Amino acid sequence: MSSKALVLCLIVLPLARAIAAPNADAVEKPVYYECAKVKGGKYADKECSKAAESKSEEKYELEPGGGKGKAFRGNAKGKVTIFIPHFSYEMTCGSATEDEGVVAANGASLEQVVIRFSGCDNGCGSGKGEIVTTPLKGELGVLSGAKVGVLLSPESGEKVAEYGCGGDEAFVTYGSILAEVVGGVNVFSKEQTLVFTVNGHHEQEWTRFEGALEEEVLKTEINGSGRESQGVQQEITQKGEFLNLKT
Repeated sequence: MSSKALVLCLIVLPLARAIAAPNADAVEKPVYYECAKVKGGKYADKECSKAAESKSEEKYELEPGGGKGKAFRGNAKGKVTIFIPHFSYEMTCGSATEDEGVVAANGASLEQVVIRFSGCDNGCGSGKGEIVTTPLKGELGVLSGAKVGVLLSPESGEKVAEYGCGGDEAFVTYGSILAEVVGGVNVFSKEQTLVFTVNGHHEQEWTRFEGALEEEVLKTEINGSGRESQGVQQEITQKGEFLNLKT
């Protein structure tokens, strides 16, 4: 191969790879839709599944949105386990609840989500500890395998939670966490489940949306130590507005 051809290959190949690489922004994101009551709408039923066949049936329209803005409520299925593998640390919480969160008016995200863990064995006495997250926002996206996911991260700043015993907030968690969304996808429902899964190393299973290059993980420091990866194993079923998360 001539020197000119070699130089051309060195320039063209990386460029071709960059063009071919998936881009998270190019992947169409899921959006919540409501079946809004609209005069002259295309649909006759509350699930926007039956096309109107006459003027009298033109009552509903499928529109991006969060319904009436009613907050959803969520409860964990079973116990919640938090892992910090670097410190060989494992903590179990008896339950978790989710409240205050709403679907954004444009249907593209979640807002003001707060998760409360209770009955945690975090050094405050068996099953007496509590952890409350800061208000979180939820970005919708696609996980590998065409699954739907939501990325939870702080509404402001980078702290997700601080907790400890007797005012000693020894644990500080930063970053973001991905969950798979199960149920209510491409069908109207008031209920969905957020599934947070860890792998065999007790680190978070989902770390990026399809096409994204940067990992999204939680990291925790203990008593000012360096930030280390944290895993969370839990399922939270949330109930709220009658919506359709369309992909």
